[in-house]
Amino acid sequence: MPNNRTGNRFRRPDEIFTLLAKDPLCRLYLFHGDETYFINRAVSCVHKTLGQDVAVDTFYAGEDSLDHLLEAWGSPSLFAKQSLVVLKGAGRLTAADRERLAAEAELRDASHPLVVCLQGRANLSLKFFSVCAKHGFVAEFRSPFVSQIPGWAQRFARERGVSLN
Repeated sequence: MPNNRTGNRFRRPDEIFTLLAKDPLCRLYLFHGDETYFINRAVSCVHKTLGQDVAVDTFYAGEDSLDHLLEAWGSPSLFAKQSLVVLKGAGRLTAADRERLAAEAELRDASHPLVVCLQGRANLSLKFFSVCAKHGFVAEFRSPFVSQIPGWAQRFARERGVSLN
C-alpha cells in the first residue's frame, strides 16, 4: 500500500481520521505527536475499521516484554474474529528492539495490524520508524493553535450531540 504522506505535508486531524475510515488496513500505523487525545482517537479509528469483534492487546515499551508483543502480533485470538496490537510509549524502545520490530514488520500483513504510539515527534530516520513510514500509515498530531480551539470544541460537542454557547 502506498504511504499516505506527501513529502513533509502536515495533515489536520480531521483529514487523518477521514483517511483512516476509508483507506484499507495497513500492517503498521505510527501515531505520534503532542496531542494524546488525537492519538487515542486514531487508535479507535483503526479499531473501528477492523469491525466489532476485535481483541485488543496493549503493550507499553520499556515495561512489557517485546517477546510477548511479537507473540500477540499476528496470533489469532481465541475470543474474537480479529486482533489488534497496540504499542504505547514507543519512544522508549531500545535500538535492538527497533531492529527486531523492523525485521518482524517485513514478515507481517495487514490482517493483523500493529499500532505504534509515540508521545512527541518520531525520528523517521530510525530503523523501525522508517519501516512504518515506508510500509504503513504515519500521522503526526500537533497541539491545536489557540485560534483553532473554539472550532475544535464546537465539533467535539456536536459529535456528542450537545451545543456550546
